[in-house]
Amino acid sequence: MALPLARAQRIALSVLVAGTLGLGTLAGCSGTSTPTASSPAAASSPAAASNPAVEAKLDRFGLKGKSVVEIINALDRSKEDNEASFLGSVRQNELLLTDGKEQMSMPMPADKTYLSIAPYVDQTHECFNHNLGTCQGEQVGQEFTVTITDESGKQVLKETVTTYDNGFVGFWVPRNIKGTLTVEGIGKKGSIPLSTGAEDPTCITTLKLS
Repeated sequence: MALPLARAQRIALSVLVAGTLGLGTLAGCSGTSTPTASSPAAASSPAAASNPAVEAKLDRFGLKGKSVVEIINALDRSKEDNEASFLGSVRQNELLLTDGKEQMSMPMPADKTYLSIAPYVDQTHECFNHNLGTCQGEQVGQEFTVTITDESGKQVLKETVTTYDNGFVGFWVPRNIKGTLTVEGIGKKGSIPLSTGAEDPTCITTLKLS
């Protein structure tokens, strides 16, 4: 399924801007897990770093002074952040925010992490760190039941949800679990192994429905 033209243009522009600024891993979906100075493998508890320009963008969305959980929840569901060239990359240990020129970091909660899931039928893309502004999944506005069970078979999460305009749906789940992710809906079902360790992805695009 082809991306809508306006969204595809925004993605191309954000990648160009980020590349110019040396922020390539912040724009678009990242398919690499190579540890860097800002990766989970290198820093488990980053300190919050403020930036007036980025905070001004947060203020535009009514998010200035909000927690990292509130910011991620709001931006993943918003279309306006794309139109405002406001990008956010969800890492295991931090949320990186940029207005295209300036960048700031917010630490993630110590006991939970954010998983953004885009089930697909025909087409998907590589992703590792979920981008709140440019990642686009195939199934938009579809109802799914999402279940996560741990290795012992205990149900960690079960919710019936509708995918956002970006084709994703996000959940806050416990850190350092291993188990199975199952998605069922539109007459189809799929399951994949799941883990939420320090070097695992926050962007899940490999769950095929059949």
